[in-house]
Amino acid sequence: MKKKILSLILVAVMLLSTMVVFPVAVGADGENTFDATAENPQITTAADMAAFRDAVNAGTSFDGKTVSLKADVDLGAAFGWWESIGTKEHPFIGHFDGEGHAVNIKREGAEATENGGLFGRVRAGDDENGSSVKNLKVTGSFKFSGGVTKFGSVVCMVDANNASRKGTVTIDNVWSAAFIDSSKSTSNVVGGIIGGIEGLPETGEITLNITNCLFSGYVGGPSAGQKNHGCILGWTGETQSTRYINIENCVVTGMLDIYAAGDNDNGGFVGILKSSGGGSINAPVYTTLNDLIFAGKIKPKATSAGDEGYIVGCLGNKSIIKQSDFENCYYVVRAAGGGYTVTSPLAEGQSNATKFENVTAKTLDELSAMTAGSNFTNDSEWAFGATVPGYNESLNVPVPKTIYDTFLTTKVVIKSNEEFLAFAADVNNGNKYESVTVLLDTDITIEDGYTGIGNFNLSSYFAGIFDGQGHTITINDVKVSEDNGTIFNMIVGATLRNFNVVGRMYLNDRKGYRGGIVGTAQGKCLIENVHNSIDFEATGFDTMATLGGFIGSFRKEAGADVTFEQCVFDGIINVSNYTEGVGGFVGSTHSNSKDYGKKVTFNNCVNAGKISLNDKNSKQIGGFVGFVKEAGKAVFNDCYSIGEITFRNNEFEETTMGVAVGDCGAEGSVTINNFYYVAFRNGTATGEAAVVGSDNTIVANKMTKAEIAALTAEDFSADAKLSFKTDAINDYYPCPTGLVPAEGWLASLSVIYNGARFMGAQIRCIDPADQYAGIRFVTVFDAAKVENAGNADANFGVILVSKAKYDELSDKNSVAALEAVGVKVAATQADVDGDIVTVKAVVYNITAEHYSDEIVAVAYIGDTVVDSGARSIYYVAQMCVEDAEASEQAKSFSQQIVNIVEGN
Repeated sequence: MKKKILSLILVAVMLLSTMVVFPVAVGADGENTFDATAENPQITTAADMAAFRDAVNAGTSFDGKTVSLKADVDLGAAFGWWESIGTKEHPFIGHFDGEGHAVNIKREGAEATENGGLFGRVRAGDDENGSSVKNLKVTGSFKFSGGVTKFGSVVCMVDANNASRKGTVTIDNVWSAAFIDSSKSTSNVVGGIIGGIEGLPETGEITLNITNCLFSGYVGGPSAGQKNHGCILGWTGETQSTRYINIENCVVTGMLDIYAAGDNDNGGFVGILKSSGGGSINAPVYTTLNDLIFAGKIKPKATSAGDEGYIVGCLGNKSIIKQSDFENCYYVVRAAGGGYTVTSPLAEGQSNATKFENVTAKTLDELSAMTAGSNFTNDSEWAFGATVPGYNESLNVPVPKTIYDTFLTTKVVIKSNEEFLAFAADVNNGNKYESVTVLLDTDITIEDGYTGIGNFNLSSYFAGIFDGQGHTITINDVKVSEDNGTIFNMIVGATLRNFNVVGRMYLNDRKGYRGGIVGTAQGKCLIENVHNSIDFEATGFDTMATLGGFIGSFRKEAGADVTFEQCVFDGIINVSNYTEGVGGFVGSTHSNSKDYGKKVTFNNCVNAGKISLNDKNSKQIGGFVGFVKEAGKAVFNDCYSIGEITFRNNEFEETTMGVAVGDCGAEGSVTINNFYYVAFRNGTATGEAAVVGSDNTIVANKMTKAEIAALTAEDFSADAKLSFKTDAINDYYPCPTGLVPAEGWLASLSVIYNGARFMGAQIRCIDPADQYAGIRFVTVFDAAKVENAGNADANFGVILVSKAKYDELSDKNSVAALEAVGVKVAATQADVDGDIVTVKAVVYNITAEHYSDEIVAVAYIGDTVVDSGARSIYYVAQMCVEDAEASEQAKSFSQQIVNIVEGN
């Protein structure tokens, strides 16, 4: 269906540039800038936090919104006594994301009846995910001189909504290091993190999820009695509503101090699991306590003290405990002073052995020696060998990985290109950044002349965590020499995660190991959630050694165990010479021996890239790994390849190539679990095999593109981190869950013809309200193929013309004729580098109406029309939907354009 042509507003035509974002520095208190009406309100100062509290306590609902904490705040220094957020009448409803920041609170010398630390009351709202508090650390001192009946350092009490609704409250990745002195009071419900579940009769069924949390503080007191105390959760309430309580991946290293001999119902994680208070208050409780470690101390007053246990203080003897599952729970029996020691995971007299399978006593040395194995339901969610704070001590015990990454590693924040270069220089001067997280806080551009981070001879290397936080690193025509990577030359035991790589690199010599991100890797390394769309050009010399889209090679003289999690390669590797060992992810695992193990594992990864070769004798070419050498190992779990490997004129002779691994050494091994692929366009049996070489030919699951698009979760492992047709982003093939899409321009199609690669129309999505905000036209071509292309001042652009006028032209290859009937959008100067010319033009502020098939776009360079077949934006979108080389994002947006034009 055709639509009326609207006037084009051509606001800017420019070469694409990198935008640098400079974060705003904030202080501890500062002025109030909190905006409760914002879509996602932000807190940067103590004054903002107070304004947020006042809004909640006055009745403002944040249901469906996320309130974000953008800086550490000291509420104690700013206010002294802190009044909590949320009351019984006006609880907090919504999501609070601390973003890894800390809040310090001081409440000393007064009453705190049914009040909390940071939050008083949190209630599940109408949002499908309920309410939540996450990514937060709470510190401070709580000492009360008057009544404290209910208290929690992070949240006092939680509840559902009204009786007709079910509700969920989630506390995730929260660390409390609070000192809670509940003596001199009548405290009967105290939790190190959460006090308990509200018992209001009008509230509905509730699910409380407490995951990935750490308590390292103090709960109790030296001068009064305590009951219903837990270092994580005090009690489960006495309500008329069913409760589901899930506590998973949590650690306690703090102290539970019990004063009086008769005190009861005090536990390392939960004080009491209770469902009945007598009379009509009699509702069931379902509990799951999995993957827990109690490595702190419980200090009982005497052997005659009431119920206490390292995991749960009491299963209420009048309770309707419908289900209590305990799995992978560990506790340490430790003397805590006073002459008495708790010995049981559950209070004596209340234990039911059937409820305590897989609850195991350990020593601190045994906990310290734990490594990934079968200790937890999912060992990848735990950090091992970490030094963890406790109450007046430090311990070496496993800790939830999110807690470790968010709070226990030193962080360095990179906010500009200059700071990135300073970081690189610091590594090259010998700082390895071990146990340090380097956070990229902006998009950056790497220019030619950049020499990389670390070096092959190991005098310097990166050994920390590099977290791109979803930002993009643009490689601006960088030349890479022997044994180097475009970003890192050498990593040892490092983690690289959460970033996109775009742009182009050149190889300017024939030897060594080159990688798009890393030259050489050693030790246990993790590459996670990285999207690599880089363009590699290896031309101008007669032979080339190893090249990998992510990593060139593993170090020859050392062991390597590298894991790729949820990564995508959809770039281009163009090699004009003879080569050995080229892979979309890894070039070669390198030489192996009995002394050095070499292993690479791919979990939930996708190869959608293209390897283009010129020499018909090139060998060891793989979609994922070029060469698994000698006794190396490659493991594939839940992966697929829709990429391709092509040879000039479709001629090849001695080539070994495959969609997973190109070649495998005599003692090498390849293990495949759920691997799907589309055959190469050259269509040969050799090119379709997963592994070719020696006796290791393995054929994976050959499919068409439509069949891959139709895959579901049942085709992958139960814990596969892939999503399927959940939204427009992954309608065309499964997408790694959580993969960070590249910011800015999304490639739509690539058409190779006559020495030119015409990158059609690239679509940019700025925000949901303005999805089609701009079009960028890009051409990369052989200068010899187009007239005047070699001139540095040769202009490039597009001409936008109505289809009717275009059809009337007798000479559709004349720039002058096209310009006479259309709008010429010229770029600035083209980039010329030898025989390669790259030109770009950008048109902004085009609305969805302009994607009608009545508008065509004709690309030109100098006086030459680049593509003799002009394309309407609508036609480009149609091609993109059908094109194998298009990204899933571009396909989804292109489909939306097609739908708009066709009136669907």
